[in-house]
Amino acid sequence: MVVSFISKTLVSFASICILLSTLFSSIPKTKVDISQYITKPTVDLHIAHFHSQFISFTTSDKITLQVLECNSHLSKQNDTIVFLHGFPESALLSFSSQIDYFCAKGYHVLAPDQRGYNNSDKPANVAQYHVGRLTLDIKELIIGTVGDKKPVYVVAHDWGVAVASSLTINFPHLVKKSVLLNMGHLGVYSKLATSDWSQASKSWYVLFFQIPSVSEKFLLQDNATNLFMGVGKALAQQGLLGYPLLERYVECWKKSLPNAIKWYRAIFLSNLLGKHMIHLGVSELEIQLLEKAKHGKHSVPVLYLFGDADSALSTKLPHLSLENATEDAVKTQSKVKYYPGVSHWVTHEIPEQVNQDIEAFIA
Repeated sequence: MVVSFISKTLVSFASICILLSTLFSSIPKTKVDISQYITKPTVDLHIAHFHSQFISFTTSDKITLQVLECNSHLSKQNDTIVFLHGFPESALLSFSSQIDYFCAKGYHVLAPDQRGYNNSDKPANVAQYHVGRLTLDIKELIIGTVGDKKPVYVVAHDWGVAVASSLTINFPHLVKKSVLLNMGHLGVYSKLATSDWSQASKSWYVLFFQIPSVSEKFLLQDNATNLFMGVGKALAQQGLLGYPLLERYVECWKKSLPNAIKWYRAIFLSNLLGKHMIHLGVSELEIQLLEKAKHGKHSVPVLYLFGDADSALSTKLPHLSLENATEDAVKTQSKVKYYPGVSHWVTHEIPEQVNQDIEAFIA
């Protein structure tokens, strides 16, 4: 009975992918010269603080993550901030300004390239990108480097927010406060995406990402031109993304995208199959973690920072997340702050303001 249900679901899913692939392949494609959008050079990334290094951390399922760590010598006495990047970036690409700032302030910083990204391991099985497994990655990283007696601050952007929110809801003893940038509670997002046109109309690309091979090939063709048009063009036009920094992005995209896109496929399958994901190799614990992440509430203070010109997310998301997915005991300590006219890429467009708001919240 269960096998039959899964088979029928996957066949239906495959049929949808084939249809989308056929429709997409019929659309004429023109080559774009991205140089027309580059307004000025931008320097390559670096972390200026002296006490920084890349370390390797191996998870319980034998996946090795590359982690940027700063001030490891202060990890016992000073507070720790864990930075969780989203799609399609890396720890350094997403949070270089924040990492540099808080390292210089004396915080112990951990910033992993999450599984599938950049220089971390990239498992082939979509089930290995289940939100429950991603949550365990960060739980294990925190306990393995800091321990479980000293809660950390978590700062996350985009897909990193889904992991941070799940971590906070499932393991609140590990988190002191969360700062969530341009995303919201996973359950609130799921409801908006299926019931609110303002969000549903912005989520079309999630369906496109379900088409195996076609979507990643399209995004990476012509040296990742199409991914640049979707992610980098607006930053380039503001003078925030040019060469040689763009070369670092393209290098990361080429290494990451074929597996990073599996995050979208895993959550899509999880929503279709629910507890039956266990038959695809997802553990019962991982399934429980996702269910709690979608239906539970934050029990530690949360700050939502949101650029209101986000083309992929509704401005309703952070407010609804605060109102509907935060325990009453911490609501008065939690808040939402909107950045008028700022896009999804808040850490790049207004890094100083983001740093100030994070610092004020965790102080």
